[in-house]
Amino acid sequence: MNWINALKKSDYIFEFRSLYCACVPLCYVASGNFDFCIHYAGLSIWDIIAPKLIVEEAGGICEVKKYKGEKYNSIAGSRETVELIKKIISNDEKKFI
Repeated sequence: MNWINALKKSDYIFEFRSLYCACVPLCYVASGNFDFCIHYAGLSIWDIIAPKLIVEEAGGICEVKKYKGEKYNSIAGSRETVELIKKIISNDEKKFI
């Protein structure tokens, strides 16, 4: 996962968390407790549709991209934050988002 190394090299402070649930971190983004959330190649479409709507109704964005087969990636946060994170990881992980 080269995008993890790209984030580690950035000047921003962040923490990796795994809550073993797709909905909870996305709801934390919607509530403002998390600035952004990334799910990498492990979501089924039913894992992401409802929390995507919650993030978007709260004013954020949630981009979803099919990865392999029936698995999906997602990145969520404010428009500015998502664009910044995508810029940081774009050179290392072109297929991510």
